[in-house]
Amino acid sequence: MRFRTKSFVAVLLALCLIASLGVGALADENGSTPPEPVAGEPAPDPGLQETGTHTITVTTPTNGSVTSNAESATAGIGITLTVTPAAGYELGTLTVTGTTANITPTDCGGGKYTFIMPAENVTVSATFVEETEDDEGEGGEGGDPMTGEHAITVTLPTNGTVTSNAESATAGTGITLHVTPATG
Repeated sequence: MRFRTKSFVAVLLALCLIASLGVGALADENGSTPPEPVAGEPAPDPGLQETGTHTITVTTPTNGSVTSNAESATAGIGITLTVTPAAGYELGTLTVTGTTANITPTDCGGGKYTFIMPAENVTVSATFVEETEDDEGEGGEGGDPMTGEHAITVTLPTNGTVTSNAESATAGTGITLHVTPATG
C-alpha cells in the first residue's frame, strides 16, 4: 500500500506540473490566440474549447485593485487575476459572474487567483475590507495571536483518505499529509 500512495502522490504532482505549464495557444478561426499560460495558471479544459472569444470585464473596486491577464478569451482557457489590496485592507470577496456562470476563482497565493473561462462574457468583481487586529497579529487569520498556532483542517475526500501528522502548527512548520486512494 505504501507504493500505491507514493504513486498516487507522484501522479498528482505530475498533473499539477502539467496544469501549471498549460497547453500551447490555440488559434481560433480568425487567427486570434488566447493569452499565454503562466506558472500556476490552470491548463485549458479541452472539453470547453469552442470558437469565438468572450470578454472579461473587471469592475473597479475601492480600497484595492484587480487586473486580468486577458481582456477576452475562448471557453476553457485559464485566466489569471492579480489582486492588490490598498494598505490596511484585505480581499473580502472575489467573484466572476456571467449570464449563467457564478465562479469563485482559485487562490494560488501571492495575490494570484485563477479560473477557467466559461462560454460567455464575464464580469470580475472584488470587495476589500479593513484588516482586523487578528489578521495583523502573529497568529494571522484564524490563528492564536498569543502562540502563533494555526488549526489544520483536513476535509475528507470521497474515494480515499487524507490524514495530517498534526492538528495545529506555527507558520513555517512542516506538515506531513498522508494520502491513500480507495481500492478499485
